[in-house]
Amino acid sequence: MNNKPKNKINKSFIFGIIAGVFIINSIFPNAIFAMPWDGPLEELRSSITGKAAKSICAITVCITGVMIGMGEGGQAGRKALQLICGLALAIGFMQILDMFS
Repeated sequence: MNNKPKNKINKSFIFGIIAGVFIINSIFPNAIFAMPWDGPLEELRSSITGKAAKSICAITVCITGVMIGMGEGGQAGRKALQLICGLALAIGFMQILDMFS
């Protein structure tokens, strides 16, 4: 009796599927992996990276650092200031990444 499962997929079939995907991707590089949100995200990145954004981030980090150090706003105020400082640091880090791209 043959105890092998009948639904077993052949290894050469899987290799053919993978090879086909790579060949199609080399012929049409933007056809498979282009997502509809790539354009708006690229536009957003270009709008928050610039000289004005760099200076605004530096000023925001300095002001929120002083306000956190000297503030008496309580726990909620401190958390809000930490959120603002974190966002400013994230945008500032995008500036650094933009220099290398």
